[in-house]
Amino acid sequence: MKDYPFNCRTKMSKLIPISIVDYLMNGDVSIRWQTLKYLAKGDAEEIHRNRLLMEFEGWGKALLDLQGENGLWYESLMIDRYRSTLWVLQAFRRLGIYPLDQFIAPCRALVETLIDFRGGIRWEGTNEVHTCLTGLVLGVCCYFRYLDEKLEAMFHYLIETQSADGSWVCPYHSDPRTHRFKTTLAVLEGLREYQQIYHYHDSYIKDLQRNAHEFLLNHFIDKASNSSTEPMKGVFEFPFPYFSYDILSVLDYLRSVNFGTDHRLYEVQTQLDLRMTGGKYQIDAIEPSFRHPVVLEEPGLSRYNTLRAYRVLKHWNRT
Repeated sequence: MKDYPFNCRTKMSKLIPISIVDYLMNGDVSIRWQTLKYLAKGDAEEIHRNRLLMEFEGWGKALLDLQGENGLWYESLMIDRYRSTLWVLQAFRRLGIYPLDQFIAPCRALVETLIDFRGGIRWEGTNEVHTCLTGLVLGVCCYFRYLDEKLEAMFHYLIETQSADGSWVCPYHSDPRTHRFKTTLAVLEGLREYQQIYHYHDSYIKDLQRNAHEFLLNHFIDKASNSSTEPMKGVFEFPFPYFSYDILSVLDYLRSVNFGTDHRLYEVQTQLDLRMTGGKYQIDAIEPSFRHPVVLEEPGLSRYNTLRAYRVLKHWNRT
């Protein structure tokens, strides 16, 4: 069997079977372009061509075809969870589709309809300001280049609501322990996208990130990898690409901000290794009450989670 050398600059680098690269490249175009960019060292033209195809075929086209004339999905901003505008935009962001003009209207609707006078985002139809939603909306608006002055208010809301321990809390959830972690990840992903646009806030954002990363490493990472502590429910399940909080999502986020080595990551990466089946990774079922607009992958072997896992391991020179 041939092997594909991912990191030729270090003698410590391992090899990955070319069959895994072939497996990924036989998937949806959203998987192909990311495989070329993060794992297979494809040239810029090839990466661009595959990413561009998301608008015309596969999962990207299937989701775009469901967009209403008013720019929304299923006439809902967020109520029907995955079958609503915010969650579809979140899926598009994670799949890496290019920002298109048709994403401006739904981003505008989210901000104009749901922003609170403090800069937070309300749950649709209520006055409840949710910190996690603020992070998610900030992230999709920045990613799709809806650059409105209200994003500045959202950013300052997140500055003001970070807890002393570095986390963010959403007060409207029944399980504050679990949702403290989910909310923190949602905000961090939003701040990462905001940072790509508004570089003059780098120092503020780095302080927020540094404190939040310590929270995740000191609490979530240790608890998830410590066999003497019951892990948080769902942290070893990967229902990607819709928003979830799990080991793989945390590690992939840390990779995306170029987080360096840390001894607290080692055991978690070992746990990730245990999820491998024949060199591939699974996708787990989500709650049956959450309906998907398009089923991207059925529970079982998952190309997308295999892609995410290998680029995480590659980042820390584990492949």
